Amino acid sequence: MMRNLFRTDALFTSFMAEGEDGTILEQTGYKSPHYREITPDYIFGGVRPGYIGMTVITTKLSAIDAVINKKNVLEHTEEVTLKIPPQQARSIVTWLLQNIKLYENTFGKMKTQEEADASRAEIGKKVDDLLDSL
Repeated sequence: MMRNLFRTDALFTSFMAEGEDGTILEQTGYKSPHYREITPDYIFGGVRPGYIGMTVITTKLSAIDAVINKKNVLEHTEEVTLKIPPQQARSIVTWLLQNIKLYENTFGKMKTQEEADASRAEIGKKVDDLLDSL
């Protein structure tokens, strides 16, 4: 029987597994000093020999340009490029599908972009009708 023991804090993770023969294998890991969380807006990439490349891009509206220069400028930032071996990509797809199902079971079905756009258009029409009635 395999028994797993975990210890986690902000900077350190320790994982110990006890095999059927009683052998203990300890794995440890540390967060990089460059670690941060981002919310990607776009993913760009493709297939290369030996890996699938994926560049994560974020976007933001430049507040400085909006306030000082009175123009809207959308800034795109390439945050990181991941080079994922094909076997790992399959594991990621499985993990994503499991977590999407869990998310929808917990928070409700996600709207597709088309459904969200239609919903926004419907709300916009109702606002227009309301404004016309004033």
